[in-house]
Amino acid sequence: MAFVRIARLDEIRPGFRRVVRAGREEILALECDGDLRLVSNRCPHQGFPLAQGGVNGQSLVCPRHGFRFSLEDGRCFQSACRLDLFVPAYDGQWVGVDLRD
Repeated sequence: MAFVRIARLDEIRPGFRRVVRAGREEILALECDGDLRLVSNRCPHQGFPLAQGGVNGQSLVCPRHGFRFSLEDGRCFQSACRLDLFVPAYDGQWVGVDLRD
């Protein structure tokens, strides 16, 4: 799979949040403390969409059951499950994700 655009760099501001599909992945892009974080949009615990979850510091909270996930390493604070993280890729004025097989 090639580079999938998420947003122009000038769109990434406090509060930025967007869900994009990249192949089989649904990725949630969040601005958090000046950084762009890319995570799976599915809770690894029960598969619930995380796009409506709250951000508390460097944690994303599942809106279904309140599990908190670290946006730095994906670990869950309440269980052994782990959130998938993706590395932002850049192409000129665009930020996206590159999921090469």
